[in-house]
Amino acid sequence: MIRSDLWTREQLLLVLNLYHKIPFGQFDHRNPKVIRLAEAIGRTPGAVSRKLGNFASLDPYHQNRGVKGLSNAGKATEDIWKEFYDNWDQLVPESEALFEALTDTTKEDIKLGQGENAQILDQELERLTEIERSVKVRMGQRFFRQTVMASYHWHCCVCGIPIPELLIASHIIPWKDREDLRLNPHNGLCLCALHDKAFDRGFMTINSDYMVLISPVIYHHLPQEALNSGLIAYQNCKILLPDRFLPDKNFLEVHQHQYFLH
Repeated sequence: MIRSDLWTREQLLLVLNLYHKIPFGQFDHRNPKVIRLAEAIGRTPGAVSRKLGNFASLDPYHQNRGVKGLSNAGKATEDIWKEFYDNWDQLVPESEALFEALTDTTKEDIKLGQGENAQILDQELERLTEIERSVKVRMGQRFFRQTVMASYHWHCCVCGIPIPELLIASHIIPWKDREDLRLNPHNGLCLCALHDKAFDRGFMTINSDYMVLISPVIYHHLPQEALNSGLIAYQNCKILLPDRFLPDKNFLEVHQHQYFLH
């Protein structure tokens, strides 16, 4: 007999999607996002909160910090975690499509659980296979932005600006050059518009010690007050580190050696 309380793959995938989009420490059952997802998938907020804790126990970043999360995650939870990280390009759009289905539907009887609801899920997954590439790209961009922003608590990692409208989820190795890294949050930085543009054009980089380096090219334009306060002031300053998905040091070294204006 199949236990009715077992988590489905789709439920786990949705909770894992949410895990990436809310900062660590906000997994509480009173979080409105946790409550909304719980209602949509037919689980209690407490159950979703505990599952988020299970995922935290599998996160290498938290393991390295000595944060244990909730152990005994279970094989299905471990499997979906591994599948997600082994296949960003497939699992991110799939999870985003499921989230979109939750958002778009107005039928109260659509819950992502067992029985008849499983058939609805199958239909949504079939729909995913027909989504055009442009839609998948949009979903991937949305996931990447929300994940990177949440990891930095919506602050520019260079200057600390906390205004979401002025923030960009920047790629360390550019989008156009490494398709396999487009959705990887370890290839992301939360930067304000100025520092995003400076980083993208090579006027600024971040080394493997997470220190800001300003290109010598900028100094050719001095004295200039705006450059002093906006860029020069951060030379050799350490960035604000995220609480998850540290920038990959190998990616930072690639940026410093291949894109930075020396």
